[in-house]
Amino acid sequence: MSETKDTITPFTSAAPHMEPATATTTQPELSTAGHNVSNEAGKPLVNGELANHSHHTSTVPLSNTQDEITPVNATPATAPVEETKPAAEKTVEPLTEGLLGYKGPGLLKSLVPTKKEFWLSDLPVTPQHMDLFMRGEKPEVSNAIVAWASQTGKGLLFFNKKGESDRKRPQSVIPLYDAEALKKEGPHDIHFRVHAHQHTLKAANETERDGWYMSLERAMEMGKAEKESMRASEGYKAEMEKLTGQG
Repeated sequence: MSETKDTITPFTSAAPHMEPATATTTQPELSTAGHNVSNEAGKPLVNGELANHSHHTSTVPLSNTQDEITPVNATPATAPVEETKPAAEKTVEPLTEGLLGYKGPGLLKSLVPTKKEFWLSDLPVTPQHMDLFMRGEKPEVSNAIVAWASQTGKGLLFFNKKGESDRKRPQSVIPLYDAEALKKEGPHDIHFRVHAHQHTLKAANETERDGWYMSLERAMEMGKAEKESMRASEGYKAEMEKLTGQG
C-alpha cells in the first residue's frame, strides 16, 4: 500500500480588503434662533445669519406700488407766492370847461346845488360884456374883478346858467387869485373859499373832479403870482378909475 501523503494546503483567508472604518459622530442639530454661533468660516452668526461687521446700512427696495413714501420731517411744499403788480396810475387830464353842480355864498345857494356852465380862459373880457355880473354883484366886489378881466382872464373862473354857452358874456365870475383852501371832498366835490365865502363844485364822477381840481389849482397859482403886478399896471388902474367914477 502506497504511502499517500496528503498535501495540506494552508488555509488562506479570502476575506476582501476593507477600509478601516472612520468613526463619525453625528452632532445634534442646534437651533440658531436667539443664539450667536459660528459658521464654518469662523464668522459669528447672529440669529442664524452672518453678522455684518461693517456699518453699511442695507437699503430695502420699495415695492412697486403707486403709493408715495413721504420722508420723515420733510418740509411741506409751499405754494408759490404770486407777485402783486402795482395798480396802474390813473392818468388825469385837466378840464377847463363843462357842466358842474354849484353851491355858492348865500342861504339858498349854499343848500341846493344848481347846474352851471363853467370855463377857464386867458382871454380878457370887456367891461361892457360883464354887465350881467355887475348887475348881480355889489360894486365894492365887482369893480376889482371887472378891472382884472379887462386885462386878462387868467386867475378867473367864469360861469353861466345851464344851457347858456356865450363865453363872451359871463353871468358871474369867481376871482381865483383870492381863493384859498382848495380841497377835494367825497368822490365828486371840490371846495375852496374866497374872502371867507365857501364855494363848492360838484362833478359827475371822480375823473371829472380830478381834472377840474388840477386846472383850478393851476389857475389859482397863476392868479396869485400876477396879483401884485396886475394891480400895479396902468391898464388895471385906469379901468378901476372908470368903474368907480373917478376918471
